[in-house]
Amino acid sequence: MGSLAGVVLTYQTLKYQVDGQFSYQSRNEANNFEAGDVTRLDASLQYRLLPRKLTDGLPNFLYGVIELNWIHQDKNRINGNADPNSGGTRLFLTPGIQYVSKRWIAEGAVQIPLSQDLNGTALENDYIARVSVRFNF
Repeated sequence: MGSLAGVVLTYQTLKYQVDGQFSYQSRNEANNFEAGDVTRLDASLQYRLLPRKLTDGLPNFLYGVIELNWIHQDKNRINGNADPNSGGTRLFLTPGIQYVSKRWIAEGAVQIPLSQDLNGTALENDYIARVSVRFNF
């Protein structure tokens, strides 16, 4: 079993929020295969689009989101030998939208690759689409 460590910093006002994250995930070997460790740096800006002006009560919110995601993965290892066609560094620009209500949050984003410096014939990403819904209890 691997381990995961990270730090998240957030600054928030009533109009926008800025987030930064660093994480490192070590991965262990199983059945003579070990996926490469992963290091990530993420930065995000969420800007309130609606409501334009706050009034009394707790309204629903619509945010525009823009993120920058830097991901480095070490080479995978098979039987202790590095796979020359794995690992590398990717940089994504991720525009998205987020709807926040009192009880739930819906969001969607598309990670668009800006740079993919991969090893050998490692597979590149065309894009990555993400959609999620969260419920508050």
